[in-house]
Amino acid sequence: MFIASILYTLAPGLLKLGPMSEAIASKEGLNAIIDITLVAVGSQLTIKRFKLAFHRGLVLLISKWLTALILGYVYFKLFGNIGIFSISALAFISAISNHNNSIFIGIISDY
Repeated sequence: MFIASILYTLAPGLLKLGPMSEAIASKEGLNAIIDITLVAVGSQLTIKRFKLAFHRGLVLLISKWLTALILGYVYFKLFGNIGIFSISALAFISAISNHNNSIFIGIISDY
């Protein structure tokens, strides 16, 4: 991502080679790639494995929410609404409670 941001800063028109590369490099293209990945993973899910996947997902979701609530409360009490280093309490809670499905899909098969 760092290299891509440098490339885009120095040469913003570099990836504008045609309609296909422009679509993939845009925000909508990224959403389409993530959607295709999730559909492909979901199509391999059987009814038997759904219970395990639902259980894992629910446990991860609840634990992430509880962690975000607890750490957000502590952050708010320590630094207030303004926060520290220009990181507001809302930004802190949003960053902690973010859930990236693509990374989860990539690493779950290893475990």
